[in-house]
Amino acid sequence: MRIDQQIALYEEQARAFEARHGMTFEEYTRDLRGRASIAEEDEWMDWEEALVFLRKCNKIKRQIGVEE
Repeated sequence: MRIDQQIALYEEQARAFEARHGMTFEEYTRDLRGRASIAEEDEWMDWEEALVFLRKCNKIKRQIGVEE
């Protein structure tokens, strides 16, 4: 999978989480603090994973000099 495809995939995942919860990841994190169910923690981890991989892919893209 090309780096641009990976970035698009993780961006779409992040947008889907934001749409589903009606808030940003940071807001969701604050909202769950100290009261999250196991299902909510799983959702949080999936969302965090998408954002981490998005950052990593963008970093790799910058490092290898792939044009937009």
